[in-house]
Amino acid sequence: MLSKEKINEINNLAEKLISENGISNLNISQLCFSASISKKTFYKYLGNKKIFIEKYYLNMLRNAYIDVIQIIQERNSFFDKFEKMSQLVEKRVPLFNNKVMAELKKNYPEVSLKINYFKSNKIIPLLTLLIAKAQQRKIINDFDPQILINIFFGSISTIYYEQNNFIENQKTDLKFREVFEILLGGILTKKGKSFLKHKLVSIN
Repeated sequence: MLSKEKINEINNLAEKLISENGISNLNISQLCFSASISKKTFYKYLGNKKIFIEKYYLNMLRNAYIDVIQIIQERNSFFDKFEKMSQLVEKRVPLFNNKVMAELKKNYPEVSLKINYFKSNKIIPLLTLLIAKAQQRKIINDFDPQILINIFFGSISTIYYEQNNFIENQKTDLKFREVFEILLGGILTKKGKSFLKHKLVSIN
């Protein structure tokens, strides 16, 4: 029986391999070698590659769903909530960017459908709720929340992909904070920008 600690180790190694090589190049033999377990043990407790990837991604989404609920329920400002949301996105960009999702859809269409269903019916409604509340308080302009979400994730995903594939001899860390601030500045109302400026002054 694999311990919880060993499963967490395997998941962390899988995250590293997927981030570096993509879904289709995830090598179970390499994963098992790095985790110091046999392939027989892996298949017995974690299933084949398709089953493992499905469980792996859905488990991440469930954890993200719980995190989002906790963030929304916290009694703090919209900016604090949005900042924490952005940190969740920043952490998962290597695994949920558009390129990886397209690769997942191509190689494991059934898994892709389950992931998209969970995102559409669990996570997106929560993000929409957060944006709608900010719009009610005149902090964010009255754009369609779904469009704002798509623009945000699309921009982050595209920049991540380009930096990690087309730019040579350059540090490839995603400049997430810069992108986040540009996008946030573009959707805030005058009132929202005033609040943000006050918040930044208070912090500094």
